[in-house]
Amino acid sequence: LMVKGDEQSKNFRDKIQALKDYSKLNELPEELNHDMRQHLELNYQSEQYSDANVLTLYPPAIKKRVMRHLYLEPLKMCYLLRGCKARFFDALLAGCSLEVFMPGVTLLSEGDVVGELSIVIEGEVEVVLHGGKRGKAARRSAGAGARQRRASALSTRSSTMSALPDAEIPPVDAKGVGGDDGDGAHGADAENPPHAKKQRPPGELRFTSDVFGEVAFLTETPSMESVYSTSVVSILAVPRDAFEPLAASFKSQIHAVQVNLSRRIEREMQQTLRVALDTCDPSTPLMMQHYSRLSGNPNVSAADVPNELLDELLAAADEYTSRKLAYLVEMQDTLTQHRSKNERQRLFDLITAAANGDVNTMRTSIEAGCNPSLADYSGRTPLMAASQSGRDEAVEFLLSRNAHHGARDSLGRNALLYAVRANHANVINLLVGAGASLAMFRDVITNDMMEAVTDGDLSLLARFLQAGADPDLSDCDSRTILHVAATEGSVHAVKILLEAGADLLAQDCSGRIPLDDAERARAMPVVEILKPLTDEARSASSVDSPSAAKRRFMPARKMSALGNGAP
Repeated sequence: LMVKGDEQSKNFRDKIQALKDYSKLNELPEELNHDMRQHLELNYQSEQYSDANVLTLYPPAIKKRVMRHLYLEPLKMCYLLRGCKARFFDALLAGCSLEVFMPGVTLLSEGDVVGELSIVIEGEVEVVLHGGKRGKAARRSAGAGARQRRASALSTRSSTMSALPDAEIPPVDAKGVGGDDGDGAHGADAENPPHAKKQRPPGELRFTSDVFGEVAFLTETPSMESVYSTSVVSILAVPRDAFEPLAASFKSQIHAVQVNLSRRIEREMQQTLRVALDTCDPSTPLMMQHYSRLSGNPNVSAADVPNELLDELLAAADEYTSRKLAYLVEMQDTLTQHRSKNERQRLFDLITAAANGDVNTMRTSIEAGCNPSLADYSGRTPLMAASQSGRDEAVEFLLSRNAHHGARDSLGRNALLYAVRANHANVINLLVGAGASLAMFRDVITNDMMEAVTDGDLSLLARFLQAGADPDLSDCDSRTILHVAATEGSVHAVKILLEAGADLLAQDCSGRIPLDDAERARAMPVVEILKPLTDEARSASSVDSPSAAKRRFMPARKMSALGNGAP
């Protein structure tokens, strides 16, 4: 133990000496050198008790129990992880590490690429919010207004002093006009004295279970926060290379995290907007136009505020409120863009899984928040992809999740039409059972059914009828599909259409019925089928109503296999 302790002390002394040499070689400032030495001492004191060093010898089960004991409660109290499951917490703890920082350390700067999710376990940090370009523009506008007001005040004071007797003019201080103004500042230059250390803007403190840099981390955008440690602080850090496998394995949990973040931003936006409205001058034209509507709305959001009024609020509010409001507006825009990007990716994954019949992946995507009725840029939905590929289980699963079966893509087709054309009888039955219809495709399917008759594709004709297509569809000349079948002399097509209920007495624009076309085409086998049925229908029409006169040919034996082209 003594030898081991001596080795550790020697390593520490070597690091201290290396730091001294490095600082001297690079002429580091004394303050920076002091901060680096403090951090080195802190790491030396905590290194032997770190989780990585102590738990490395123990099996995963014991390590998991220890990590739960140390960090599970702070994680559960973190707003970002509210509602997450135990398995997700275990996976998160397995990939994280604890980092300790001295007071006054800059943990994160504006514009940094955030590579880890940081949760405060002990101590406190100060977070300074930045509002991006919009916030800076508003602050410049506010600064210009303040400078203009100061110049006006100085001009007024100068004209007033010129009217006073010489004895009453106050002495001019070397640092400004009029000497000390009562609060220790000297004139207009006291706010920005030369060579003065730049002061941090006002920030907010965060404590145990609070998180920082989460928006930049989750959206992979530059940070709009600066974070400083105000005490000795312990940070639980989840690096991106450990978080990304979690995002792939726990999609529903990541969706919950994103929902928590969006709600937090919306809630803070409502509170900050109310504060900004209360501090803004209600007599301005824009405020007079919108103040009563906005101030009376407890759920006011940035979307309710016109851009011109939002700029006015940013310029009129105090520095902290202005920064926070600009920050929240930027964060909402960033989250909206990130959400749209994720939705497009999830939808692509869902459509691909539906086409492949991968029900497990489909279930995971839908549980992660993907709407099964959404369509891609071409209007294609997951149900269309599954129907075209003949994935019965996928179609059944999507219908059970209330996927919209009537949606049409950019080509004007729906899932049922894809199933009919791709010859998937089971999918057709599932869709028809769910209420899908071809009624909106009369012009398209009329042409397809007539081509099926002329091409001899009786299986396609039968599938259209199975899907509920009207057997009496007609073209611009009022010729029905039965007219075409009679002209072509297709006995099988005629029998399929008659069994589906085709009208024997339907007339085209010339007044001819299907029997007339069969006789003109000298299609005697078709004439032999149609003539007795047509005579019977004519006899019925003389005593019955027109609707009752529509007699149908219903053979005693139903068609056997619809898919093989045989009646």
